[in-house]
Amino acid sequence: MKRNKIGLLGPVISGNLGNAALEAAVIQELAPRFPEAHFYVSTGDSLEALKNYGVRLFPLHRGVDKNFFSKPTVALWAPTTPIKSSALRRLLKKIPLLRPSVLKLRSLRRRCTALSQEVAFWVRSYAFVREFRYLIVCGGGQLDDLWGGPWGLPYALFTWALLAKLAGCSFIFLSVGAERTDSRLGRFFLRYALGLTQYRSYRDAHSKRIAEELGSRGEQFVYPDLAFGLNLPLTTLQPALDGVTRIVGVGPIAYCDPRAWPVKDETRYNRYLQALVQFVEYLIKAQRRVVLFTSQIDMDQPVIRDVKNLIRQRGLEPADLLLLEEPITNLTHLMTFLPQLDVVVGSRLHGCLLATLVGTPVLAISHEMKVTALMSDLGMSEFCLSIDKLESKDLLERFWLLEHELPKMRARIIARVREYRESLEEQYARVFGRLSPEAMASYGDHDTKVISESY
Repeated sequence: MKRNKIGLLGPVISGNLGNAALEAAVIQELAPRFPEAHFYVSTGDSLEALKNYGVRLFPLHRGVDKNFFSKPTVALWAPTTPIKSSALRRLLKKIPLLRPSVLKLRSLRRRCTALSQEVAFWVRSYAFVREFRYLIVCGGGQLDDLWGGPWGLPYALFTWALLAKLAGCSFIFLSVGAERTDSRLGRFFLRYALGLTQYRSYRDAHSKRIAEELGSRGEQFVYPDLAFGLNLPLTTLQPALDGVTRIVGVGPIAYCDPRAWPVKDETRYNRYLQALVQFVEYLIKAQRRVVLFTSQIDMDQPVIRDVKNLIRQRGLEPADLLLLEEPITNLTHLMTFLPQLDVVVGSRLHGCLLATLVGTPVLAISHEMKVTALMSDLGMSEFCLSIDKLESKDLLERFWLLEHELPKMRARIIARVREYRESLEEQYARVFGRLSPEAMASYGDHDTKVISESY
C-alpha cells in the first residue's frame, strides 16, 4: 500500500490566523521534501493560505458531547406519536417508576447511538490513516483542555495517536505548545497520546515541563514555534504608511469575554478593556496613529467594536485619521499589514510572533504563559505586562521606552528570528531528512523568500 498522505492535526478554531501561519510553514517545508505527497489538515483556518498546495480537509473528531458519560438533564428524544389524551396522560403518570424508566431508556438510546457513531468514525479513520506517511501534531496550544474539555482536543489526539499506532503511521508532535490541563481525564488522554509518538518537541521549555508533568518520558526537544519558519512573499515587505507619524497596531483580545472566552468573567474583561482604551486615547493625543486589528478574525472582532464604542464615549471619533481599523481577512492580508507598523501592542501569541517575524517590535499584554515565554526568549521581557494587572499608565510607560529603543529592538528581533529559523531547519532535517539539491532548486522557484534574507 502506498503511503502518500501527510496529515496535520490541530484545533478546529475558526478564524485563527496563527493556526494558518504555522500550518502553512510546515507544508512549505515538507512539500519539497515529499513532492508526491497529498497534504491534509484538520482545520479550515489554513486552507486559504495553502490553496496552491492543494491541501484537503479531514475531521479532527466526530464531535463527542462532553456530557456523553454524564446523566442527561433533559429528554433526548420524544415519542413519534404524541399522547393527546390528557386522561391517559394522567393515568400513565400514576404508574410507579414509569417516568424514571422512560428517561433511563432515552438516555441509554442516546448513549448507544453516540457509541455506534464513534465506533463508525474510528473504523473510517483507521482506513484513512493507513494511507498516511506522517500524522503531525503541529504547534498551537495542543496540550490543553480549557477549550472543549477532555473530550475535545485531548480525546481527539488520543484517538489519532492510537489509530496511527495500529496503522503503522508515524505520529509526531512538532513544536507543540502546552497551556492548561485541569481534568484528570484530559491528562490521561494526553499522557497516552504523547506516549505513542515517534518524536516529540515543544515550542518552549514551559510546554516541555507541562508534558513531563503529564507523564511524557524519553527523548524530547525544545524548538521554536513553527510559525517562525513561514516563508513570506516579497510583496509583504511594504513601506510605512507615511514615514512621519508613528503607526501603532493595537490587537485587542476577547480575554474573559462572556461572548467567546471559556472562562467568562465580565468584570475582568471590562477592566482590561478600560485600560486598553485609556492607553489608545493617550496615544492619539500624543499624535500617534493607532490602527486596530486582530489575528483572530472571528472571536476578537466584537472586541474591536467595544473599543471603538468606548472611544466614542470618551469624545474621540474612530473616523479620525489618528484612529483607524484594518479589518484583516486572511493570513496574506495580515502579513502585508504587519510590516507597515512601527510597534504592535497585542496579546495573541501569533499576533505578536508574526509581527516579530517581519521585524516589528512588540509590546505584549500577556494572558498566558506562552506569551510571556515568547517575549522572554526574544529578550524583551521588559515589554511584557500581565493582562490581569494591566494599568494604562504602566502600558504607556513601557510604550515610550520601547519607542525610544526601536532601532535596537528591531536589530535584536531580526537576529533572534534568524536563529529560530536555523533551529527549525535543523529540526526538519532531524525528523524528515535534509533537502536534496534538486528539491532545493525546485523550492527556490516558489514565489516566496526567507524573511531573514529580506531585512
